[in-house]
Amino acid sequence: MIYAFILNIFRFVAGLIHPIIEHFMPTFERSDMKKRHRAFPNEILKKINDVEIDLDNKSIDYDKYCKYRWDIVFVDNDLVLKGVLAESTDYPIWEPKKLLIQGFIYQSLMKYIEVLESAIKEKDYLSTCMSLEGLGHIYIEKGDIEISTKFYKKAFEIYSKLEFGHGQIDNLINIGNTNVLQGELSGLDELLKHIEVLSDNLKYNRGFIGATQIRAKTLAYQGDLNTALNNSTNALDMIKELGEDKEIADQYCEIADIYGKMYYFDKAINYIKKAQSIYRKIGFKKGIGKVFSKMGWNFYGLEYYDKALKYSNKAIIIFEGIENTFDKADTMVNIANIYREKKDAHNSIAFYNEADKIFADCDFKMGQARVQWSYGLLMLAVDDLDRAEKYLLKAIGFYKGSGLTYFEALINGDLGMVYFYKNNYIKALNFLRKSVSQIGKINIQLNIDMLLNTIDICEHKI
Repeated sequence: MIYAFILNIFRFVAGLIHPIIEHFMPTFERSDMKKRHRAFPNEILKKINDVEIDLDNKSIDYDKYCKYRWDIVFVDNDLVLKGVLAESTDYPIWEPKKLLIQGFIYQSLMKYIEVLESAIKEKDYLSTCMSLEGLGHIYIEKGDIEISTKFYKKAFEIYSKLEFGHGQIDNLINIGNTNVLQGELSGLDELLKHIEVLSDNLKYNRGFIGATQIRAKTLAYQGDLNTALNNSTNALDMIKELGEDKEIADQYCEIADIYGKMYYFDKAINYIKKAQSIYRKIGFKKGIGKVFSKMGWNFYGLEYYDKALKYSNKAIIIFEGIENTFDKADTMVNIANIYREKKDAHNSIAFYNEADKIFADCDFKMGQARVQWSYGLLMLAVDDLDRAEKYLLKAIGFYKGSGLTYFEALINGDLGMVYFYKNNYIKALNFLRKSVSQIGKINIQLNIDMLLNTIDICEHKI
């Protein structure tokens, strides 16, 4: 309860100070920020489409590319360039990239626009592409995955014209990750093979790491959790060779997600704690928020609902502070699920509605499907079987045939129970058998005795 109170205080104070901040902002930012933010994506992509690449001046220096991409590190809870303790004038994307990592989303957005427009005029193609990637990262934070993908594809297109393979690889990885986020798995095998061929030609280990990470996430969604875990631990081994703390912590979180899907919640929490230790050491706010959200989700799985709520509310406070809409909405669904289990339908519905609005505003269909699934379970819990059926059918409509077998298996079981309680034993049997068959093919520690017992009852009723 205390964290919910703090969260409400945080929102109240933010509401009070926001108009003051706007008043003292420079006129350009105050008047144009929101308008430009809304109009920006298509406007800037049009500008990029009109840019002609000077093929006589197309070389990109690999060492400079690596510095731009990889030489930001955490030192004493601050971000610096390797070997540089002050901002570098020959590194134009340093400032917006630092702002983004620190969680200042809107300031980073405006700075990236400034750098991009300057880079276009000066035919600085590396800064152009890096700015496009930065903008892609920003729109992921805001939950607009479709816009994010457009920026990554544009950066890939320019790198391809410049015949710079490393840039192509890194943006194919970005594109693959956004496809996974949206649950769009078709075509990923071909994309991953392309990444691996390019990486092999260039002896680029980061390309292999990125492909392995995407494959692990894809396999987890498809329900092949053992192979997903093997891929994810292989990625961790490769990342440890690079010695980058943040990336090691990020991968600990990926492994925790797989253990969570397998219902090994204690193992998941152990990996989350490893990530937490690193994020705290380097002072990475988004990482700490991510850790709190994942702690909440796994304590929910263990049925420690008060602990789950405590950590989830902590995560919301951080995500609101760094303007991370995507993870905030995802955590709101977790909180709604916790309230459902605590028999608090009022708060549960409030958080579902808020999350659904965020996902709808950015047209994030996988997020909306998750809300519909969870809302269907709430309706099942309060014995509103018609609405439970309605929302679960909406959710299964997204997952069915998408290759997202893990989610489809669980929702089939939920639908089977709805039809059982509606005395529609034929439909119940159909969905329950599908669910048991799918769960049997994926390695999760889920007690399916209730499903099997219900199948027996249905068979006797028909």
